[in-house]
Amino acid sequence: MALSIMDPFFLIFLIVCGLAAFTDFLIYKIPNEIIAFLFTLFFISFFMKAGFDWQVLKTPLMVFGISLFVCFVLYAVKMLGAGDAKLIAVVSLWVTDYNPLLFFILMTFFGGILGLLYLKLHDYIDTVRFFLIKKLSNIAFIKGYLKEKTQTPARDLKNKSKVTLPYGVAVFAGVLLMLKFY
Repeated sequence: MALSIMDPFFLIFLIVCGLAAFTDFLIYKIPNEIIAFLFTLFFISFFMKAGFDWQVLKTPLMVFGISLFVCFVLYAVKMLGAGDAKLIAVVSLWVTDYNPLLFFILMTFFGGILGLLYLKLHDYIDTVRFFLIKKLSNIAFIKGYLKEKTQTPARDLKNKSKVTLPYGVAVFAGVLLMLKFY
């Protein structure tokens, strides 16, 4: 099942994946509704294009399973958030037609850059986040997501060396750059 940037399902995937990155940046949380939507959209897209060819579905499911396992191990040792783990696993379904290994390398690379940025600029990043949260909190359908974690700073106040990263941003950046190679 070859995907292209002109495929409406893939365009919806990119937009919703960008939304996941944005919510992760704002509140350090990726709503389960976004993950469920991307997961469901993949299967709708797959079955509309490939029919019920279960042989073709083996590879995306295998990559998804391995990704989910590895990401939840990273979650268990507190190196990755649960939403980030689920997003990475669901995105791995979509990138199977391209190069999943390239996606993981690019995502990790962007995660490193994001980590360096957050270590150096966490106060400025928090200022931008809190400004955006304040402006967006007036929009009715966004209020529900913003009320939980609106004032969580990037740097842990108890452990000054620990910085929370919105890894959904690195996931989305990895997807976008991977498209550049294809």
